Amino acid sequence: MAFHAQDIDLQQLAEEVIKALNEIASGLGTDQDLGKVTRDIVGHFLDAYPAYNCMVVHPPHIATFKDCVKQEIRVPYDYVLSRLYKVYVFKEGTFTLLGDGGYENWCFGCNFERDGKHVTFKLRPY
Repeated sequence: MAFHAQDIDLQQLAEEVIKALNEIASGLGTDQDLGKVTRDIVGHFLDAYPAYNCMVVHPPHIATFKDCVKQEIRVPYDYVLSRLYKVYVFKEGTFTLLGDGGYENWCFGCNFERDGKHVTFKLRPY
């Protein structure tokens, strides 16, 4: 069950993010389209938590977020390889990607302004 911001504290949000990522990870096969996985994760959290923004990124990066939950998910691809992603669910903040772009390396939403690899997230109206 998803909750609105006024109904949820960060501990509860963290527990729900962990549960959702475990469910997503358990459904992954050994040869994933990494770009699709990042988009699906962001879509899930934006739908489930309408007061929060979401960022999925394969490091390196610099993130400064307020009211933030951070977890990791390992996504298998190419049968024997995997990639570790950081998943952030947060209210607002700034982010700078230090590595390559593209959906395989980062995906985000919802209320943001982007200038190249730098993104400023604002409180999400809901």
